[in-house]
Amino acid sequence: MEKKVIDIIPKVSQWEDIEYAPEFVCPECNGSGVKHGEKPLLVGWCETYNGFMAIFECPVCHTKYRFHPQLNKFDLDSFDYD
Repeated sequence: MEKKVIDIIPKVSQWEDIEYAPEFVCPECNGSGVKHGEKPLLVGWCETYNGFMAIFECPVCHTKYRFHPQLNKFDLDSFDYD
């Protein structure tokens, strides 16, 4: 049986405490992000009012931030890339 990302990384229920990063970069130091600076660490996922989001940790300042990792933010199956 193939494992999915959501089976491996933890689901975070207190997502309100983790800042949303619409620019896909660390909101604290801008030191990590998608195509910017250091590669962020995927540390969890959450189910928000605006769909499913991935939670990342900045390897520079260790701030956690979240954003939508896929185009269809309401389809949990598309959370995993094939």
